[in-house]
Amino acid sequence: AGHIQEALDAYVTGIQRNPNSMELHFNLGRLLIALEKVDMAEQHLRKAVDLRPGEKEALFYLATVLLDQNKELDLVEKLFSRVRAIDPEYQIQFINSHTNVNYEVDIKQEIDALDKVIL
Repeated sequence: AGHIQEALDAYVTGIQRNPNSMELHFNLGRLLIALEKVDMAEQHLRKAVDLRPGEKEALFYLATVLLDQNKELDLVEKLFSRVRAIDPEYQIQFINSHTNVNYEVDIKQEIDALDKVIL
C-alpha cells in the first residue's frame, strides 16, 4: 500500500508542476482504474484525451472507463471508432496483452517511470 500512495503522490505532484502533461494524466488515470477509483480515473483520462486527442491508449482507456460505468454510450462508440481509425489492431493487441480484465498495474514499474518524467 505504501508504494501505491507513493505513486499517487508522485503523479499529483507531477501534475501540479506540469498540468498539461498528457502522460501524467493518462498514467494517473490508469493507476486510479487499478484502485477502482473510476470517477477520478475518468477525470484524468478526459484531460489526457483533451491534451492529446490522437493518443489511442488514452482514447481506449477513457472509452473503457465510460463503458464500465454505462455512461455516455454514444461517446464510447465514437472513442472506440477513433481508436480503430488510428490503429485497427489496437483493441485486439490490448486484449491479448492484458490477461487480467481489472487492468492491474505494476506499481513498481509506475514509480520507476514517474522518476523519469518528474525529475
